[in-house]
This record gives sequence, C-alpha cells and structure tokens, in this order.
Amino acid sequence: MSLFNKLLALSALAGLLLPGPGAMLKDYVIFLLAASVLFSLLASRQEFRLSAKALKAGLIYNYGILTLALLVFSLFLPPGIREGVVLYAIFPPAVGMITLSSQWGGKPEDIFVFQLLSYVASLVFVPLAAYFFMGPGIDVSILVSYIAIAFIVPGAISLLVKVENKKLMNELSGIFLALVFYIVIAKSQGWIVENWQYVLGYSLAFGLLCHLLGLLALKITKDPDPVLYTIWKNGGAAAAASLAILPAAATAIISAKLVMDVLIILAYSTYWAGPKKGQPPQPAAAHFYTWNRK
Repeated sequence: MSLFNKLLALSALAGLLLPGPGAMLKDYVIFLLAASVLFSLLASRQEFRLSAKALKAGLIYNYGILTLALLVFSLFLPPGIREGVVLYAIFPPAVGMITLSSQWGGKPEDIFVFQLLSYVASLVFVPLAAYFFMGPGIDVSILVSYIAIAFIVPGAISLLVKVENKKLMNELSGIFLALVFYIVIAKSQGWIVENWQYVLGYSLAFGLLCHLLGLLALKITKDPDPVLYTIWKNGGAAAAASLAILPAAATAIISAKLVMDVLIILAYSTYWAGPKKGQPPQPAAAHFYTWNRK
C-alpha cells in the first residue's frame, strides 16, 4: 500500500474514532485543501499538453457519466442526503487524481490541464448548478469563495512555480488531503454514529455506483485516467463547502463517501501495478478483473 493510500485510510479511521481535534479545525479546512491542491499541481509534470482526446475524456467520464449518474441517483434520496450527493456531483474532479494517475501509469499531465480548466469553469458551473438543483436557499457566494480559495489561487500559483522534487510535493499533497479527510469526517462523526444504519445504506449505494462506473470505464478504455474520472469528485472540497451551507446529513453523506473513496482507491490500486520504465502498467490482480482483458 502506498503512502498516499495509507494516509487516506488512517485519516478516515481517525475521523471516526478521534473526532475531537478535527472538529475544532473545521474553520481551517479550506486552507488545508488549498495547500493539498497546490502541492498536487506542483507534483505533476506541469506539461501543457492540450490534448483534445484527454479533455474529451475528462468531460465525458467526470462530468458526463459521473455527474449525471449521481444527479439521477440523488432523485431517489431523502432531503439532506440528496443535497449532499448533488453538491458532490457538481464539484470538479478530485485533486488526488494527479497522484494516483502517476502511480497507476496514467498521464498526470493531461489531468493537470483538465483540472486547471475545470477549476476555472467551476467558478460559474458550481454556483449555477447548485442554484438550479438545490434552489435559491443556497448561498452561492460561499461556493464562489471556496472555489476561488481552494482551486483558483493554487492553480495560479502552480503556473508560476516549478519544483524539481515531485516526490516531496506528492507526499505533502497527500498529507494535507488526509488532514482534510480527517476534519470533514470528524465534524460529521456524531451524525454518522447516531444514524449509522441510515448512513451505511446510502453510502454503500453511493460508493457501489461509483465503483461500477469505474469498472465500466475500465472495460471501455483499459486506461486509469478515465477510471479516476468516473469514481472520484473533489469530496473534500464539497464536504468543506457543505459545512457552511448544508445540513449535517449532507456533510455526513459526503464524509461517508470519502470513506468509500479510500476503499475504492485501494481496490483499484491492487489492479494497477507500478509500471516499469518504458512499459505500460501491468495488472497486479488481473484475476479479479479478467473480463476486462477480453
């Protein structure tokens, strides 16, 4: 298990078992998220390869398949839970995708470009989508400020700064992302514990849906990047924003999805073995997914 996966797993466990310190740090979560985004962008190769194919894949798999599937899924959920799933669905892709794409033998420089573009587009798309799907009661100004702090500022800095030690940047990004996971899970731990059956059922359905979408992308493309696009939105940012504008149930379901994300990532990490130099990634557990090799 990589350091990145270990950090996410430990943060999820700590949030459920030791929520006290995390709940006290909730007002700083957006700045920790911004640091994670910045280090993740700096850890990429920062090559501006405007590949039409890569941009198309991001739009289709992250915004087409994943966003639309989650919006349809939200129609069957009760109030509170529904808003959490909708907010998660309309946010841009997760910052940790760059790290995982690098580990799984993908093209992190393509994800780097797509993420920068999606962050800029989110300034308009997320507030409009939130207003349309959740109504005028949502404070869109908070969403705009969160997106600017968490995405736009780090994205702008990453264009101006070049760092040679990519490994260190990856590790720092993972540490800060783990802190974000810990805080948002810790903040909603009380609601999760009190309503654990409720949360467990919906979060399992939530996670299973994303996992099945990931398997679909794997079957179609055999490429780790589309898989990442179909399993992972920026749940840390969505959870941080939900703390300010949505009820506890919404934050709880997003936090539960963060736990599911850890499990899903671990499952796919067993599939994508570290590629040897000059060779494509090899399946580390192909016997689990032999149908994808046909």
